[in-house]
Amino acid sequence: MTETTAGDQIAPEDQIRADKCLAAETSIVRLFREREARASLYDRLRETRQSCPVHRSETLNQWVLTNYDDVKRVLRDRELAVDFTQQMDRKRPDWRDHPAFAMTADLMLSIDGPKHDRLRKIGLSVVNFRLVKRASDQIRETARTIARQFAQRGGGDFVTDVAFTFTAEVISDIMGLPHEDREWYRIAVSDHVMAFDPNVSADELKTADDAAVRIRQHWRAIVAERLSDPQDDVVSDLLNTAADDGDRLDNEEIAIFCEFLFSAGFETTVHTLGLGMLAFLENPDQLELFRNHRELSGSMVEEVLRYTSTIVGQPRFTSTDVTIGETAVPAGELLFVSLAGANRDPAAFPNPDAFDITRDDQPHVTFGHGRHLCLGAPLARAELQIMFEEIRDAWSSVELGPGGANYDTRLAPRALTNLDLIVRGS
Repeated sequence: MTETTAGDQIAPEDQIRADKCLAAETSIVRLFREREARASLYDRLRETRQSCPVHRSETLNQWVLTNYDDVKRVLRDRELAVDFTQQMDRKRPDWRDHPAFAMTADLMLSIDGPKHDRLRKIGLSVVNFRLVKRASDQIRETARTIARQFAQRGGGDFVTDVAFTFTAEVISDIMGLPHEDREWYRIAVSDHVMAFDPNVSADELKTADDAAVRIRQHWRAIVAERLSDPQDDVVSDLLNTAADDGDRLDNEEIAIFCEFLFSAGFETTVHTLGLGMLAFLENPDQLELFRNHRELSGSMVEEVLRYTSTIVGQPRFTSTDVTIGETAVPAGELLFVSLAGANRDPAAFPNPDAFDITRDDQPHVTFGHGRHLCLGAPLARAELQIMFEEIRDAWSSVELGPGGANYDTRLAPRALTNLDLIVRGS
């Protein structure tokens, strides 16, 4: 037995477990508290998974889950709630005073139960594979134009000139956001998301609050316009859509739904394109493989999504006592369910830190899992596949430019601020 400083005896196996979880605590606290530590995100998550995969951080007052099986189990369990109100009451009791948080409480990703199921059912009647199929020709034309123009200029900042421009055009056309509003909306979404960074400052939170209010007001105005002037877009479709039982979303619900769909799908796709392009640059053999084997487009998209994991994790709340893995977790606890950690779990993905577009393993959890599986996943997959196909066909060579690749210091979403490329056209 081992003596503690207080004179209590601890079994050797318990001491080993405590030492391992101390290593996990160090890694996770650094990841949440130190922006510079986020450059080594996957190292921190690997250390946590290897030492204490179901870890309660006393410092952060939440549990952190980092292996694949546990993450999937939690995400599909209806007893483990999103419960945004409970989460925020624990994390930031003044959250109701800040529009950046208070308005997020209305979004579909923040609610559970019948209200969530109702929104999802009506939303899926509009945002589905049929929508993607209807838009696919326009998506490809947009991607081809942008890829060729970028090559004609000899390259530039991929994040701004390709990823943002392409995604903004596609989602704006589908959702009915006026083209002239794209640039401010891009900034507004980024500002709003900053509210959820563990290190958000008072000034950043004020900016996030202002952005949240402006975004909500903008979608209300668009819904009002479509009532009198319908267009071929998601807003008009939602105004004209009823469920099988005749249930419809009211105007405010449509504005909130569109805000959620646009913001969630827009920013994450931009960042996945940027991180995916960097993965190809860092693994030129995979880019060459993609050039020579067109049939790999489907597996390429899934590997880009797994490898990049723009959304590092999702929060959950234990509404009842549960067992996760071999660990008993009581009711009333906050969970940070790491999608990025699960996507690099060697138990699910052999050699997980390798970027391999031929990979044919278990499905990743980049879009989540279970009842909160990302509604816009089919559109995101189509955008990624089409854009990378057009890049493959329009660019004969690509290399990193003098501006390099620079990561955003936010924990969520994981992103590049810029990616300087030198490109030659085909």
